Amino acid sequence: MIEFLIFLAILSVCVFVHEGGHFIMAKRAGMQVDEFGFGFPPRVIGKKIGDTIYSLNMIPLGGFVRIYGEDGKGTEDKKSFSGQGAWPKTKVIMAGVLMNVVLAFVLLSFANFAGMRTTLDAEMALSASDVKVQILGIAPGSPAENANLMLLDEITGLKAGKDEVAPKTTEDVQNFITSHKDTEIGFTLMRGGEVKEISVVSRETPPEGEGPVGIALDTTGIIRYPFFQSIWRALLMTKNLIIAVVMGLVEFFRLLFVETRLSKDVAGPVGIYFLTRQLVQLGLGTLLAFAAQISVALAVLNALPIVPLDGGRQLLILIEKIRGRALSMKVQNSMALAGWVLLLLLIIFVTKQDIRRFF
Repeated sequence: MIEFLIFLAILSVCVFVHEGGHFIMAKRAGMQVDEFGFGFPPRVIGKKIGDTIYSLNMIPLGGFVRIYGEDGKGTEDKKSFSGQGAWPKTKVIMAGVLMNVVLAFVLLSFANFAGMRTTLDAEMALSASDVKVQILGIAPGSPAENANLMLLDEITGLKAGKDEVAPKTTEDVQNFITSHKDTEIGFTLMRGGEVKEISVVSRETPPEGEGPVGIALDTTGIIRYPFFQSIWRALLMTKNLIIAVVMGLVEFFRLLFVETRLSKDVAGPVGIYFLTRQLVQLGLGTLLAFAAQISVALAVLNALPIVPLDGGRQLLILIEKIRGRALSMKVQNSMALAGWVLLLLLIIFVTKQDIRRFF
């Protein structure tokens, strides 16, 4: 239940900050904002201040903004979205994307200062705290999978017959397993704050690249940075995240339209929930960094030139600027419908893939 609430909180904050960007810029541009809501209808409570209703809604996921004139009305009214020029409209539309990037930077600044769990090299290990040997990969069909070892399990002890070791590094684990092939090995694990005792029968001749048990290991620890260094690192990490998400989307659409298949690395709401459950174990800093990734992904996704996403709405403004007049509402609505259908299909396919992966 706690993991589910954290999952809702991450998505809600990312979406609410996005909509907050639209709201703030619309107000600054002198547009009339009819409603700024937290969550999605039905409305639980609302209070009108000036021209705007501030509402709390039943479905606690993100928020929304209703700006007068988004539907094409009020083209001669300066308080209407439709009555504004191309530049004020652009600032309102793209403010959501910008706010998600800013949120990611803020989250990463706190994450670096609070400390993030990361894989360690020899130099980093000297300044790391809470060092662990963790499972970061499990081969399908391997003894590890059959014995129900799990990602992020911390290996605190190994036993085979009279031999016993409390590993401090990945090499300790690897050497012990290698010297006890075709043997039942007892793993002492720390999982979610609980100690687990699991026996795994190692293989004499494992498939190439897997090892006798079929696990990938690494030594991890928490690295913290001073405040100003955290800010500088957050800037670099935000830039790298944007590049990584853009490249990931390019590859996603290449696989989808060229090879007609989904990338295995993409995750929808179900996948994000299960990732949240796993990352909760790694501490606040790592969870904040994950929330930053979600925020950047939301920013890049919304920048795509697909109506009704922000990038698609910006495309309509560009077309209006070039033509000298806006496309008819019938055409805009048709483009929006096609975009919604495409997005809905993608969500369905990605969700099906998530369900097959996690269930």
